[in-house]
Amino acid sequence: TGQYLGDMRLNYAASAPDLRLCDLRGAEVLRGPQGTLYGAGSLGGIIRIVPNVPNLGETSASVSAGLSATQHGDPGGDIAGTVNLPIIAEKLALRIVGYGVQEGGYIDDLERAKDDQLLTKDDVNRVRTYGGRAALRIAPGEAWTIDLTGVYQRIDSDDAQYARRDLGALKRASAVAQPYSSDYLLLNARIERQWDSLRLVSSTGYVRHILSESFDATQRIGNPALFRQRNHVDILSTENRLVRNLDNGLGWILGFSYLESTSELRRSLASYGMPGMLPPIIPGVPMLGQ
Repeated sequence: TGQYLGDMRLNYAASAPDLRLCDLRGAEVLRGPQGTLYGAGSLGGIIRIVPNVPNLGETSASVSAGLSATQHGDPGGDIAGTVNLPIIAEKLALRIVGYGVQEGGYIDDLERAKDDQLLTKDDVNRVRTYGGRAALRIAPGEAWTIDLTGVYQRIDSDDAQYARRDLGALKRASAVAQPYSSDYLLLNARIERQWDSLRLVSSTGYVRHILSESFDATQRIGNPALFRQRNHVDILSTENRLVRNLDNGLGWILGFSYLESTSELRRSLASYGMPGMLPPIIPGVPMLGQ
């Protein structure tokens, strides 16, 4: 399923960035397949998140905050703020959004608690998210609109989000912590030109997404082991379309798109003890001692 923020693609053949839904005008869902209009990567359909754009004629600001209680876990909370600043009336405006979220953990680890001489290591799967969005709108003429947008978001999870039913409710036994992080950056330039019933839209941008994952690779006999995986994804895309709506309810669209996605994957396996005691757990990935 393809995901868009406005007219910019968020992902391709990689995990979704899971952006926080702050300061939005709405969302659109198109059932798949959508390859005719959106190309490869849209077999399951399209989800388009529509953000609020900078207002050229009005200064405004808003703040929201919340608290949450998690059963069997820690409390959490969130805060978000939005500022809209017209710099040149009806010509240039800036809109900035910032947010932070903490989700309380609710899973207890029995195995790692032994190292700290505790009965349980409580609420290990806390998640913290922070980020923001900045948009600059330029209107050089009545028929022209230029939008420059930047998005950044960071997600950090202290531990994995799973439990084992055989150990009791919301419990597991892991030899090592399994943290996760997602570092997401998006830059986009969108240009729109209107001629009566004819409209040109051009959207070009860049995405950098770094995913870091860890998995407990401890065997039944052996030292604690941790498998790490880091996926660095770069996406360069441009989508351009010329649309005309006719008086009889019909219309036509002429479009061109280009997308280049590269992924660099790094993997490592570490044993927390003496190396070389066991054969490699994963073929082709050497065992390192720590």
